[in-house]
Amino acid sequence: MNINKLLSTSMLSQYELHLMLSTSYTDEHAAKCTRLITGDHERLSELHQVLRKLESTLASTPYTGDDLCALYVRLLPVLPAAFDHRMLNPDVRLFAAVGQQAEQYRPISTDLKDTATFQFIVGLVEGRCSASHQQMVADWERESTKNRLAAFQALEQICRHSPSFVAVGIELTYVQSDISLKRITEDCQLLLDGVRAIPGLEHCVGAIWQLGYGRMKGYYLQMIFFCSAGQAGTGPVLAQCLGEYWQQTVTKGEGRYFIDTRERTVYGYPGCLYVAEGDKAMLEQVELMLTFMTEADLYAPMVLPRAQPAFGVVSMCPDMASML
Repeated sequence: MNINKLLSTSMLSQYELHLMLSTSYTDEHAAKCTRLITGDHERLSELHQVLRKLESTLASTPYTGDDLCALYVRLLPVLPAAFDHRMLNPDVRLFAAVGQQAEQYRPISTDLKDTATFQFIVGLVEGRCSASHQQMVADWERESTKNRLAAFQALEQICRHSPSFVAVGIELTYVQSDISLKRITEDCQLLLDGVRAIPGLEHCVGAIWQLGYGRMKGYYLQMIFFCSAGQAGTGPVLAQCLGEYWQQTVTKGEGRYFIDTRERTVYGYPGCLYVAEGDKAMLEQVELMLTFMTEADLYAPMVLPRAQPAFGVVSMCPDMASML
């Protein structure tokens, strides 16, 4: 796949489901494992869809005021919440900026003869052609694909080290949603440091983690652990072991976890997959897991204070350390 491009149309429904689940949260007062859908899902989905539509519209000739103005109106309600711990794609930022400038003339309409609409189109065309914007896009493409490239390189090395392995996906949060960034990053490191001491996780060869944030659920971790010498059916068991260790040992009872208690043949968040040697179909599902995990980097990546990382790849085997 082209790591610089947004997901293909054929993958959109699966990605929508991934977003819906990854931004949902567990209701403290409901039955165990009851997940509630939040506005975070709608916000991230809408940003993704707006950027896809913007790219296709700008690729057409000529630009149409009708399409651009309708898309701008669709973007407006997304913007206030979209900046929560995130940076927007430069084309989206330009699109929002020229739209806001054009609105100073009068509310945008779809009439090409309208001054505001004309100003909107001219500002967008000139802005995209400027050297500064093109450099910004080039820098963005390099930075936004860095995590996806690292994840795919790590998977390649894991396959070389362990032709058969289990990919264990888990979401880690807290009982209280107002947990600090300092606390969750420290607890993440404690989990990574102690994972191979967990019974059943002695053969863990590496992990990929990503920090997320939602207004309703606060900070959360999406983590994938890779274990060699695994067997079919062990993924959910290992995820349970990880979750209990997080809850009881790392967070001293203040943490909670969310796992899929089934082992699937098709990726579903948070997902546990078993890949036997030579099973290309299942390996593709792990690649899809990593693709979905890093898709938001292309349109609205997490940005933390003091340039703290929101994504990491960790090797847990000495003979793999030089490869990852």
